[in-house]
Amino acid sequence: MSRKSLRPVTAIVLAISFLAYSQLVLSAEVTGRLLGAAVGSQDAAIKTSLGTWVPIAGKTYPVVDGAGLKTQTGVLLIAMKDSTKINVGKKSSLTIHGKSGQYSVKLDSGGIVFVLPESAGFTIATRTASVRVQATKGTVQKVRVNSQNDRVGVVVFDGTGTRVSSINGDFMVVNATGLTNHALSKGSAVYVAGVEEGFAVKKVQLAEEDKDDAAAATGGVVAGGAAAGGAAAAGGLSTGAVLGMVAGGAALAAGGIAAANSSGGGGSTLVPASPSTP
Repeated sequence: MSRKSLRPVTAIVLAISFLAYSQLVLSAEVTGRLLGAAVGSQDAAIKTSLGTWVPIAGKTYPVVDGAGLKTQTGVLLIAMKDSTKINVGKKSSLTIHGKSGQYSVKLDSGGIVFVLPESAGFTIATRTASVRVQATKGTVQKVRVNSQNDRVGVVVFDGTGTRVSSINGDFMVVNATGLTNHALSKGSAVYVAGVEEGFAVKKVQLAEEDKDDAAAATGGVVAGGAAAGGAAAAGGLSTGAVLGMVAGGAALAAGGIAAANSSGGGGSTLVPASPSTP
């Protein structure tokens, strides 16, 4: 075989080698940025690196640093590698940044319920407020069952103001000016108004819907409301479900998605963020 005839073969070999190398580099990059996994229902979607949106209804997708996610009629369940869980309600849009044990979420619209182990820190920002939850233990936890010590909160932003509820744990709520701080303790809630009201921070009642959404997210461990607690075993993210999602195995059980839809699935945006009477 002549040297000239070898050129196409050599080109093909080089192309295959380059493709394989590129896949290895891409895989290593994604692995290094991997935070956890998400599964959705209805029209839930995740944003790709090319800026396009991919439906993830009934599918398990990796969540990496910088991931964008959104819902309309569906919901999203997100499980991080350290057992942090985020349930995303209907009509929600958010972006996640960070690394294992330290996350930040930019909530553009809608609502979330977060379940945070003691080893993890968390920041949620909307246009009117930011919520800061500090880690209270130094060792990053691995996947495990829900704990009574998990910090559990609900954040809802309806485009005008932000409602923040503590189901369990202590949070710091800061308004958009950074001039007003409010320490939020278990069983309390605040509403941070928009620019028209100077981003005022107002104490409000803890909504029953927030308790129900939190019960669904935790399996009823922290907020054991009767009806929601019953659906929570299916709707919440169990240890087995988290392991399967993070490992890229089977998608979350259909019953989990169904329960999440019926119970609000975490941070139900059907409940307005506007304050109720204290």
